[in-house]
Amino acid sequence: MKLSLVGASALALAVCACGPVRSQDRLCQIEQMGSDTAKEDAQQNAFFPEGFAEELQSNQCGTERPRLGEVEREWYPSQWQAACEPPLLDTKQPSGGDQFTFRFSFLPSFDNPLFLRLEKHKNGHRLIVKQMTGNGGYEPGIISRSKEVELSDDDVRFIYNRLEELRSSRAAEAARLEREGPKSTCFGVFDGTEWIFEIVEEGQYDMFKDTSPTKGELHELGTMLLDKSGWVQTDTD
Repeated sequence: MKLSLVGASALALAVCACGPVRSQDRLCQIEQMGSDTAKEDAQQNAFFPEGFAEELQSNQCGTERPRLGEVEREWYPSQWQAACEPPLLDTKQPSGGDQFTFRFSFLPSFDNPLFLRLEKHKNGHRLIVKQMTGNGGYEPGIISRSKEVELSDDDVRFIYNRLEELRSSRAAEAARLEREGPKSTCFGVFDGTEWIFEIVEEGQYDMFKDTSPTKGELHELGTMLLDKSGWVQTDTD
């Protein structure tokens, strides 16, 4: 029996999956596997507002660099595209509500990527959680499992407050670096797990990211969200 391309893709997905996958994610991946332009589609999708990636910002050493390097501008969208994740600015909110959403991308170099996105619905908020079969630093693979996790009002308040603290800490650090100038000695992390927080509020896009953080507001928020997923051990990363 000869399978069509879509039929073969569906069979491959059924064999590869290690857990339940939401029907809309499964359908999206079948469509992607029938396309030869997945990488081009990722580049064409406006995951970042115009000019955002090129905007200069002081790094942890106090040196001005573009927000995102050339590698990150291709790497992050390719991961989101593979996970059937939309550009965050395109996510729809219920009518009459202020737009506030975020996505946490957890990208271990040699382990399965995880994506957690806030979605508002008429009765509250939920997390859309997806885990991939591949590696965060290389090929992402396909969605191995996905689910929806309901959040309480307290959960959402905690998330919002940590994001506000991240903004305040970034502003304070920028002011300090402006006063003191670049650090004479600075060490970076060249491998590990990327923690990426994208935020959209009132139509404005922002991003915070770090590599394998072990303390601070970003680590605290990411750990809380990973605990909510139930799929990641948070005692080490």
